[in-house]
Amino acid sequence: MDMRQTNAILAIAIIMVILPVCTQAQLIPHSITGTVYMSDGITQVPVGTSYSVNDTMSGDYQIGTTGEGPNSGGYSVLIGGEDGDTVVVKAWNATHNGTTTVTLIGAMTGVAVIIDTTSADTTPPTSVSNLGETDKGTTWVQWDWTNPSDSDFSHTKVYINGAFKADVYAADNSYNAASLSPDTTYTIGTRTVDNSGNINTEWVNDTATTLTLPTPPSVASSKDIYRTNENVYAAGSGFTPGTNVNIHVVPDQDWNDGDQIPQDVTGAVETVSVNDGEIAPVLVWHAPLAPGRYDIVIDANRNGVYNATTDGLDSESPGFVVLASPPPTPPTDVPTLTPPGIIALVGLLCVVGASRIRRRFS
Repeated sequence: MDMRQTNAILAIAIIMVILPVCTQAQLIPHSITGTVYMSDGITQVPVGTSYSVNDTMSGDYQIGTTGEGPNSGGYSVLIGGEDGDTVVVKAWNATHNGTTTVTLIGAMTGVAVIIDTTSADTTPPTSVSNLGETDKGTTWVQWDWTNPSDSDFSHTKVYINGAFKADVYAADNSYNAASLSPDTTYTIGTRTVDNSGNINTEWVNDTATTLTLPTPPSVASSKDIYRTNENVYAAGSGFTPGTNVNIHVVPDQDWNDGDQIPQDVTGAVETVSVNDGEIAPVLVWHAPLAPGRYDIVIDANRNGVYNATTDGLDSESPGFVVLASPPPTPPTDVPTLTPPGIIALVGLLCVVGASRIRRRFS
């Protein structure tokens, strides 16, 4: 093979290598502009929201953030590709994302993206702060706290002494624990949850003790048993100084908080003043009395209703009893025997008895 043939073969080989490259289609820049919206499809996303544009056929991939021009959600890119290519435009924020797929053709405008798909979130919210009791009674405790500032915070799970009680949703930030026992310590536990269901497993707790029930005032009649010809007196202690109270004498019954006080059996309700918390013995029923079983009630607020924490009630049941008649009076005309008289009487009876026995056996 001469030199000319060799050169010809080499030239053909070079042409075969270069030809595909030269004839391969060149990527043509295409402009794509549009707007990214929030999930309502109307509100533009804030400036700085991330987006990407990807030509799935040419492989060209552009990323950026919104704020193009006067629009906070506006974007604009140049993407290399050919008409007919499939282009995916995506935008996202911390919680949601959205995607729009278009076919590339010339310069494209008005390509909108709506970020309405929840993004995967595995980060729980921060805990509540400033947890503490703000008020309490004998059977309840009110707790308040400050909710976390996380944008995706949803609610606070509340536990009392380890038992789940309620979900408190934002913007509420308090819980009233009711139906508790007096003078008892309770612990509230809280855990926060976000919109994706992530739970902060760190406990934030606070402890409070309910108030002690006040000791009800005491009441007593001067005796437990009366005769019909005696007067009934009553006294009390533990009442609010400087106030007036009503004293009722009523038929005996089993008392419950809130019971209506029956009609006074004496025909009149005594109203007396409280001095230094005490009620001195006062006549509440003048003889003659009616036989029966009775209670004495001191109505502290004079509303005609028995209040177990503020009103006074005889501690016994019944408070007192009236017997039907006075006790018999001992006779005053029976002589009293002295010891010598008793001995003489016994001797006389013995003599009489012996005489009767002799006559019987004669």
